[in-house]
Amino acid sequence: MITKPKRKLTETEDQRLRRMAVWRHNAFFGHAAMMGRNAINIAEASTSSPEAKALAIRIQELSSDLAEALKTRIDSPIPAS
Repeated sequence: MITKPKRKLTETEDQRLRRMAVWRHNAFFGHAAMMGRNAINIAEASTSSPEAKALAIRIQELSSDLAEALKTRIDSPIPAS
């Protein structure tokens, strides 16, 4: 069986740190969106109390604002190690 040689990684440590920071930031955006969807589900659930529904609506509004703010990523310089 002939296999292809593994591709050599030419990524520098700074590039790896930047890629990981971007990945983490994108995860933050996804978490904010998921939080909003979960809050909507709580607000629409027949088993939720009125207080829980009111809190869920506030959380959904805030998570929407957070997701909007996270659309802009600031690339800070990677500190030298």
